[in-house]
Amino acid sequence: MPKLAKLAIYLLNGSLIAPAWALHDPTRPTDPTRPTDPTRFFESSSGGSSPWVLQSILSSPQRRVAVINGERVTEGARIGEAKVLSIEPTHVVLRTGKGSLTLRLWNDNIKKVTP
Repeated sequence: MPKLAKLAIYLLNGSLIAPAWALHDPTRPTDPTRPTDPTRFFESSSGGSSPWVLQSILSSPQRRVAVINGERVTEGARIGEAKVLSIEPTHVVLRTGKGSLTLRLWNDNIKKVTP
């Protein structure tokens, strides 16, 4: 086979495979080092919206750590204008200038399918 034909086949192969590399994998875990999308807001317990995004909670008998907006915090720590009052297995309570705010890992209003 001529060299030009081999080169054309290699180039064509690469151009067909390359778009697959750019596909988004929805099952891939989130990257805690990447900044969160600032347009995402979660509902607070008081019904308002909050610029703080609770991403993860590590709870053990020895310590409790939460990741809020990509930053690791413990009870009593400050994040921006808020102070972390408590870290529970499913939520974190912050105190802000406007009062207390509860950040939840997931929505409590999950619909249950009945068989």
